[in-house]
Amino acid sequence: MLPFFLSVFLLAAPDEPPPARPVPSLSRSPRVDGVLGDFRGGLPLTVKPLEGGSALLTARVGAFRDTLYVALDVQDEAITDRDRVSLALHFPEAGVTAGGSVFRFGPGGKVDPRPEDGVSPGTLDLVDAAVHRTRKGMSLEVAVPARALPRFPARDALVLELCLSYEDADDAGPASKEISTCVTGAPPPDLLELRPGFRRGIRPRPPVEVQTVEGRPGGWVGYNGQVDPKWVLGDRPLNEQSLRILVSDTPIDPAAVRVYVPSRMQLPDGKALLAVLTGQDPFAQDESCAPEREMRLAVFWVKGRVGERVLDWPAMSCALGRALSVSLDEDGELSVGYSSGATVRFTWDRDHFERVEYGLL
Repeated sequence: MLPFFLSVFLLAAPDEPPPARPVPSLSRSPRVDGVLGDFRGGLPLTVKPLEGGSALLTARVGAFRDTLYVALDVQDEAITDRDRVSLALHFPEAGVTAGGSVFRFGPGGKVDPRPEDGVSPGTLDLVDAAVHRTRKGMSLEVAVPARALPRFPARDALVLELCLSYEDADDAGPASKEISTCVTGAPPPDLLELRPGFRRGIRPRPPVEVQTVEGRPGGWVGYNGQVDPKWVLGDRPLNEQSLRILVSDTPIDPAAVRVYVPSRMQLPDGKALLAVLTGQDPFAQDESCAPEREMRLAVFWVKGRVGERVLDWPAMSCALGRALSVSLDEDGELSVGYSSGATVRFTWDRDHFERVEYGLL
């Protein structure tokens, strides 16, 4: 189950989806213990059983403040340790660079994500879940805070695709049967709409060029249509380490890849700059270079808890080699020297760096 399968499903569906249904607000926060008696209200969702099968999955969805709650009831004659309930979430208006998230649960609770699920261990830690065994199967409660949701629009309507699935794996054999609200070729799943209150924890608001936002353990990041974040908001004042963790799922130590970047730089007007590396080392395998890989240098100006990217440039590529020096002079000119012998220079222009092309008229 790929994080982006929801969009693929919608393209394959024969009909346009109906208008989004608002996710109702719950009167209070349910206790996440797997017992559904205190989960009052919510929007009902049903997964029909397969032909010849007996398993049935029903669910209710509601919201309290900035948390999405899902109460699920599985009716199955024989629950096994290999049975899985999956919640797949995706915001279709978040753009082509935004994937979805798949959260998986078993009779013992949360299950470690697969590489294709789009969920980091830190994000899974933010989700609260509990399972309760019943006479007819099991019940499950899940609380997904806004920070654990996949990337969503910074200002537009929060239209959500939600797919619920149950994978019934019998101990008698290796085969398993899956029932789901999302089946290729069938009518599209209901679109849901979350209330704007899911953005309440993002203070201060991101700048206008930020189109989408995504929660991370330790803060928030914002995007402007590119792969890497444009804007960062930390829970605490940012430093080199916290910025690195927020910007990249796989933080890179510059010294480990022999890219020499100052830990901190300062512009003539006093703005503090921090640099982080993202991407992949094209020289990681051997002395040959893999052209499909590139490591990027992202420079952020930082003030307190807020950071904004002011430069995005190769730190390592087959064409330029490895960045051996990064320096900022007293006039605000940034120079990056590479192992190929090339030096690229940038000058500060109000709120970002511009590349300097010497000798051009």
